[in-house]
Amino acid sequence: MSVRYRIVFFLFIFIFIFFHFNTFSQPDCRSVLGSHLKPFSEKFPLQWALEGTGSFGLSDNRNISNAMLFAGLDYTKGKHQLYLEGGYKGFRDSWSYPGKDNLGDNYIGFGLFQQNKPGLREAFYKYKENDKLTLTVGLHSMKSADYFLINERVIGISGTSYKDAFSINFNAGSVVRRFSRMGEFCSVKYIYNVFPVKDEIQAAKDLGKTNLANVVVLWDPHYKKIIKKEDTPDSNPDEFKPLEGTVENSEDEFKPMEDEFKSADDEFKTNEEEFKAFGSNDEGKEKEKSQIKIIKHVGLILHNEFTLSENSSVKWYAGALTHLNLPYQMELKIEVLQQFQQDHNCTGYYTTIARDFNWGKQKSELGAGMMGKINLSDSAVFSPAYSNLWIGEVVRLDTWNAPLVFSHVKHVFPGKNKLFVKLKGAAQLQGNYTKILDLESGIKLYKNFKISGIFSVVDADPINSPYFMGRIEIRITI
Repeated sequence: MSVRYRIVFFLFIFIFIFFHFNTFSQPDCRSVLGSHLKPFSEKFPLQWALEGTGSFGLSDNRNISNAMLFAGLDYTKGKHQLYLEGGYKGFRDSWSYPGKDNLGDNYIGFGLFQQNKPGLREAFYKYKENDKLTLTVGLHSMKSADYFLINERVIGISGTSYKDAFSINFNAGSVVRRFSRMGEFCSVKYIYNVFPVKDEIQAAKDLGKTNLANVVVLWDPHYKKIIKKEDTPDSNPDEFKPLEGTVENSEDEFKPMEDEFKSADDEFKTNEEEFKAFGSNDEGKEKEKSQIKIIKHVGLILHNEFTLSENSSVKWYAGALTHLNLPYQMELKIEVLQQFQQDHNCTGYYTTIARDFNWGKQKSELGAGMMGKINLSDSAVFSPAYSNLWIGEVVRLDTWNAPLVFSHVKHVFPGKNKLFVKLKGAAQLQGNYTKILDLESGIKLYKNFKISGIFSVVDADPINSPYFMGRIEIRITI
């Protein structure tokens, strides 16, 4: 197929989906579409990629199935990038299937699924000047530089500016329900529906009614300005260096994702220190301990969430964070925020501790964390609305479920197939006292083919007995 016909075909698909039907956002899945972009031709800078995902699951009282198809178009030239991504999702839940005569207004008629909906996932312009500035405008996935406040799809502007040992990450925009990660069509919670979620915070249907603004300033205490030998006093050395360990706003989807399937040759290098005989180099070990840079970075946070409607409300958050390197190669992250909201003043905290173990070309991970609050008002709820932590597979716990604890253990085996096994657990310490256990495994059989499965157990006060679910997923990227 010629370049001209390929482009016409893609444009036809986008126009057909996004204008012929009512547009809804897609489910937030672990997509790797951006890392598979390829040019239509060597002479034309427009890139494309396709990704298809299908899954089937069984639980105590139903079976569930869904399919997703995404298409992405990318035009990058120098420091500028234009990106468009959207597609289709169909899903079926046998427990609540409405029947052929009651399929709803959004039924397209493909027949296989209970609901079939098209959607737009990303549509943005991005400017990127290495080591100085990144800026993104439009509908895009936004992630703040702290540890949990923003992980949302927003219509707005975001970016990061770097200056010596400091970075300033900023985010602002409007969250619309049909595009948001936990909106009308973005979460498996609407398929599982194990028990009603009372405290969940929903984005508005209209643009401009539910909004956010966020600034995070990070400081790297170990920053050193690099001056090249050939530089003269009159020269202008590069003063801008990204902070080590910072989270750049709206993580770059257009490089290979560092997920469970990352190349073992790159990720799981042998850590020779772990395999030395005990006592073989005690003096060297003591010296290594003394050289540990305990503080990786520290930061200040200012965050605002506000609604413009009949029941207008404003929430302010101010706080600090730090990332510490501890002995025995452990990493500790701590974030503390003061929430300012009428009748809901409280102090929230989020902390995680983790360690990686390298065994030749294998790797294991251990991690645990806790989120909690200290009330300054009776019955206060700590409720940042756009964190989307998704702790758990069936019942996805989030900030408003605090206090809660969570942990995981994961092992990735050597070899080209990147087989991994992961066990995750979480427990809510108040409210519904929800307890979750997820066992997940996945393998990459070919370059563009992945298969994964998960088995989950959920128990909580609102249900009479533990709830079981098993699901298998297949993903193909072209």
